[in-house]
Amino acid sequence: MTYTYGFYFAQPWWLVASLLLVLIIWLGRRYLAALGPVRRVMAIILRCLVTLILVALLARPMLTRKSRRVTLISVIDRSQSIPATHQQASLDYLEKALANKAPRDQLAAVDVAEAASISKLPSGDITIRRRNTTLTGGQTKLADGVQMAMAIAPPDTAVRILLVSEGNETAGDLKEAARIAAANKIPIDVLPLRYQYS
Repeated sequence: MTYTYGFYFAQPWWLVASLLLVLIIWLGRRYLAALGPVRRVMAIILRCLVTLILVALLARPMLTRKSRRVTLISVIDRSQSIPATHQQASLDYLEKALANKAPRDQLAAVDVAEAASISKLPSGDITIRRRNTTLTGGQTKLADGVQMAMAIAPPDTAVRILLVSEGNETAGDLKEAARIAAANKIPIDVLPLRYQYS
């Protein structure tokens, strides 16, 4: 697997406390003369090390690991309110867009209507099931689909969710689900399905 690593301090202002080292060295040279030169130097070094460790811990060091692999989880609205031609056109568009994906990237799919159903677990295969016979399509619970997508998100790749829908939700709270995804640093893109009934 390909990863990039980073390091940073979550509270870097604590690093200013490392200026205490100057005071520790000055006090050590002034008041520890009775210890003798070797013991005095060792005492000053030990005190400086303890101070540096405390300052570093207070600054909260963080090691990050970012994967260069991406998993796209498409949440596909399978409700009856969407015309079949629009559903098929959206799936055609999605497969064409994924044709040039990087070899290590993955695709997963979650179908959503009156419930959320895993249509495809994350894998390198880009084919998407055209129909879901287990869903009647009587409702649209988009929030359930987003929550299911987060549940199957692999921990070792970057994750994006693609919501394929016209946006008409009959139950659930999509905004709350989107807030949870944002808190987990999972972006949600939207492929809107637009149509008019005449």
